[in-house]
Amino acid sequence: MDLVLIVLRLIHIVSGVLWVGGAFLVFRFVEPAIKDLGPQGEPFMSRVGPRLPPYFITVSGLTVLAGTALFWIDSGGDPIGWITRDATGLAFGIGGIAAWIAFLLGPIAFKPIFEEMEAAAAAMKSAGGPPTQEMVARMEAVQERLARVNVVDLVMLGIAVVTMAIARYL
Repeated sequence: MDLVLIVLRLIHIVSGVLWVGGAFLVFRFVEPAIKDLGPQGEPFMSRVGPRLPPYFITVSGLTVLAGTALFWIDSGGDPIGWITRDATGLAFGIGGIAAWIAFLLGPIAFKPIFEEMEAAAAAMKSAGGPPTQEMVARMEAVQERLARVNVVDLVMLGIAVVTMAIARYL
């Protein structure tokens, strides 16, 4: 029994489930509900929103780090060789790349979008009355960008899940 492999697999699988499940829940249910609620969704987001980045940074970071360590161990220290000579290595490689892309979307895409969304919401709140058409248009544009990035993120996570699930059987 290899305790290191057991611990790495547990970390990888449990944190991966929390990452993918959380992303699916937020992107497919929470965000659309908040968008539908309009200004009434702000109190909920002010409570939940600040908790999401630390959660996703932790579970996604644990997933990709443990997965990368497992990939290195499984490849015998030759990841390129494993990918080029073995379908299992190729599937794990594709899944790993997809997971890393999803992970990197956090600081590269999601963080700036959420910062702009917060700025747009603050401008609407401080307007002292109903938001102007420009304010509404700005918020809608940010929400559209968020929706597009959400799709990319979910596709990458889906590729990672599928390839990780089938890789050992190829």
